[in-house]
Amino acid sequence: MSVSGTEIRVALESIRRLHRQIALLLQSADVYLTDSRGYALASNVCRDYGSAIVDNPDEWMPNVVFRFYRPTSADAASTLTFISVILCPRFPESHAVTYTEPLVSAGWARFESPPAFDAKRYFWASVITDAPVPRDGTVFRSRGEGSKRCVEYGCFAVPLVQIAGTDDLVARVLDPLCRLVSGSGQVTLDVSSSLPAEPG
Repeated sequence: MSVSGTEIRVALESIRRLHRQIALLLQSADVYLTDSRGYALASNVCRDYGSAIVDNPDEWMPNVVFRFYRPTSADAASTLTFISVILCPRFPESHAVTYTEPLVSAGWARFESPPAFDAKRYFWASVITDAPVPRDGTVFRSRGEGSKRCVEYGCFAVPLVQIAGTDDLVARVLDPLCRLVSGSGQVTLDVSSSLPAEPG
């Protein structure tokens, strides 16, 4: 290896500190959305399963961590809402907007009927990577021929480094998300296009 053992240890400790900070961010989102905004957690899972295979090391570290929620009101039962932190996509050059830094993303997907929540839904957490909008809070929304009964979705993202605390998280991510899910928010880009294909 071309680096010292100390440098490796420092780098790994730095990654652990980052993971702890992201955990606090997601926990703050849980508290705000469930206590103040009438949402319920869809699952306690916060990441996809990655890889435990020795010849697939690129998947050892999570690409994205997330939380999924459901509005508790009966008239919104078909909506799945999420917040995510996109860490390190494997193929950043293949995205609609070239990936240059970690992002905090949020969004929602509306279905024809209340969806079951399982691993097939995880891909929504990084759907912003396919959206051709700036990563500055600009909202991308799509309607089209539904994929797996999804009839509409929307998403936006801001750089992770711009979320310095709970106030930033609420002002730049959570409150805009709640307004958009309720239909009272300003959608800055509204396009008709094919929805992304869900896995499986």
